[in-house]
Amino acid sequence: MSLGKSISKYRKAKSLKQSELAEMLGVSQSYVARWETDRIRPRRNSLEQLAQALEVPVEKLLLGGKEGLASSLEIDDVELVEMLTEIPKLASHELAALKTVLASMLTRHRIEETLSGVKA
Repeated sequence: MSLGKSISKYRKAKSLKQSELAEMLGVSQSYVARWETDRIRPRRNSLEQLAQALEVPVEKLLLGGKEGLASSLEIDDVELVEMLTEIPKLASHELAALKTVLASMLTRHRIEETLSGVKA
């Protein structure tokens, strides 16, 4: 489910009109409409305000309420969760590059952990 559909779903669940949500957030109704149709993405601070107004965790908005990888890994970083939701859009060569970067970072982290354990 897209972010926009998720926003719409949770807004409707609270029986709010777009204009009412907009007023709560201090934005125009047209902004809420554009968010819900995925024409624009809310900025990070707006996303946090949306989650608060809709009484759902930011992650649920980003993941459409699904219990996903982010929740199972206990990721609290909103920006990172947002990036994770975009991964399926990457081309295969971009996924390969991402895997290479992550593997390198994790290897470095493991080495640092091992070395810090040796020094202790």
